[in-house]
Amino acid sequence: MQNGDFCLLALVFFIPFSGCDRSTQIERRSPGDVSSVKTYFEMLRQGEYDRVELAFDPAAKDTGFRSGFEQMIATIPAENPVGVKTVRVDAQCEEALCYNRVIVEYRYSKQLILFSVLLKKEGSQSLIEGMHIRVIPDSFLKANEFALSKKGISQYAILTLAILFPAASLYTLIVCVRSRIGPEKWIWVAFILFGILRLRVNWTTGQLDFQMMVIQVLSAGAIAEPYQPWMISVSLPLGAILFLIYRKIKVR
Repeated sequence: MQNGDFCLLALVFFIPFSGCDRSTQIERRSPGDVSSVKTYFEMLRQGEYDRVELAFDPAAKDTGFRSGFEQMIATIPAENPVGVKTVRVDAQCEEALCYNRVIVEYRYSKQLILFSVLLKKEGSQSLIEGMHIRVIPDSFLKANEFALSKKGISQYAILTLAILFPAASLYTLIVCVRSRIGPEKWIWVAFILFGILRLRVNWTTGQLDFQMMVIQVLSAGAIAEPYQPWMISVSLPLGAILFLIYRKIKVR
């Protein structure tokens, strides 16, 4: 195998495993805003409600502000959080006016809290435009953890295919790259890399979802949105199947 071929295969193999510390990346987008939001939460925990209220944009205080603010405060546990992590920092700017949303995750022994703050920034002034707390029970988080026990036939079947299809695609890819079939092998490589159609299973509930107009790298995938169930998916490795048939016919 030539060096170029080896590099291509190495790149393909390691793509699914590449990544970085996402939380640190998010913090770096706007460290000042993240620090302010964490300070606001600490003030609420310490009962300094008036100081937080003073940081609100007066225009954001409608007739229901007081009751909503008090209901939100009531959801904060008395215990200290066991973990803190920034999960989102988004900014939308138009000329000198910016709206920055920061969401910080506070983990407790029996629940998780998402503290979301919308900051209105104009020049050197920063005001709170909105504030929200979402409580996620520990039971919900545990229900959505990836576990192999107590699953249905469809879940186990799709998980098995999600392991076998990428392995078969990688094997076929190596065979293709090593084949002496001329420049056309690179067309085959592109074809083998992707699967068509998609059958997906919700790992928590077992609910199936089939989509026609989808292509998927290495014919399988697994993803879990924050605080949501794992979704395991497989696609038909048509390119790999056709290449193995083509190769078998050609070597005769």
